[in-house]
Amino acid sequence: MHEEPPNLADEQQQMQPRYDAQPSYHVPSAVDNTINAPERWRRWVGYNALAFGLSCGIMPLGCCLMSIIATVLRHGLQDFVNTRTLDMAEAGAIFLLLSFPLFLTISIASMIQRSVLYHQVPASRWIFGSALSGIVAMFGAMLLIGLIASLLNLDFTLSTYFLSIVGIFAGTSAGIGFFQWRQLRNIMVNAWHWPLISGATWTGLGTLVLGLGLGYIYVRLKV
Repeated sequence: MHEEPPNLADEQQQMQPRYDAQPSYHVPSAVDNTINAPERWRRWVGYNALAFGLSCGIMPLGCCLMSIIATVLRHGLQDFVNTRTLDMAEAGAIFLLLSFPLFLTISIASMIQRSVLYHQVPASRWIFGSALSGIVAMFGAMLLIGLIASLLNLDFTLSTYFLSIVGIFAGTSAGIGFFQWRQLRNIMVNAWHWPLISGATWTGLGTLVLGLGLGYIYVRLKV
């Protein structure tokens, strides 16, 4: 009785494993390594200084615009300047008065910061997140400074004004820096360098311009 030879092609096909599912590997997106250049801190300081300079013009203009639109809020600020006391209604008025120009200022500054990072972070998340973080951090710093001044019964002097400016800028920079660090830690080597350098730049320039600068003008006018 004649037996048919086995079909080797069918046997090899049966022995080969079958993969019905798609491979589950992920190709990471390319990152521009220029963001990790050794001398990146110089570029960061320069762009943050530019953002600070523009902010010095945008913030006062925004406050003037809001004071023209909301004259009632302006009276609340005037009462605070004259009496050095602040109730909840006046605090709410100051919050509404400063929120819009502060949001606009931080948004424009964060756009400049994003350009120094070669646009490697999502624009909407970076801009709106930085602005909201800055607003919360700034008013938190102001409330904390006011609470400390109230508990210690501090008078308004040049020294307390100078320390308040340092605290407000440091607190605001810390809030914004923490949010931005979370956005940069996956694409940047030593991402903590960014909030450290940007915060030091803003706090230093803010202390020089609004602290020493306006303090000097205050002393000259008082003489």
